[in-house]
Amino acid sequence: MISATTRASLAIAALLALAGLQMGCAPVLVVGAATYGGTLLHERRTGETVLADETIEWRAQALLWQLPEPLRQARARVISYNQVALLVGQAPNPAIAQALAARIAALPQVRRVYNEMTVGPPLGVAQISTDTYLGTRAKLALAAIQLPDFDPLRVKIVVEAGTVYLLGLVTPAEAEASIAKIRHVPEVQRVVSLFEYVVPPAAAS
Repeated sequence: MISATTRASLAIAALLALAGLQMGCAPVLVVGAATYGGTLLHERRTGETVLADETIEWRAQALLWQLPEPLRQARARVISYNQVALLVGQAPNPAIAQALAARIAALPQVRRVYNEMTVGPPLGVAQISTDTYLGTRAKLALAAIQLPDFDPLRVKIVVEAGTVYLLGLVTPAEAEASIAKIRHVPEVQRVVSLFEYVVPPAAAS
């Protein structure tokens, strides 16, 4: 009998392939889908939740592409982890940021929205490049953590304007170690923990 995790992996692959066919980039997306089976080995989310997170992000992106004026003036990104959506970016005023958050909250399967949009002009290319670099440095910092059963791939890192947002299902000790490591990465302005906590393996036994 096929397990729930395997069914979810196959469903993700099928959806990615379908999306690729519709967008004219099937080869790239199908190659990406093949990695999901291995990725799920590192997950504390269920396969169904991983699929839900992917679906939320696709729906959010489609929503952002179809925004009416003046909402299009905002630069927004949506990242979903365990069906919790993180909204980051820049908006001309608080009302637009709140309107975007409300639309994301109304998407199917979204449990909660963290609205971390700021008021101001969209980020420039230089800051976006810096954020990408900081994300890489943050991931490398997590790889140095020495804790039993800690897997850095379970921590989702999002960087926006020098602020590092951390999502994931982690133990309190893993959260504390991750935050401490990333705070010492040069040029990181701020670390925001959006972790959800799980029971440590020893305590659960």
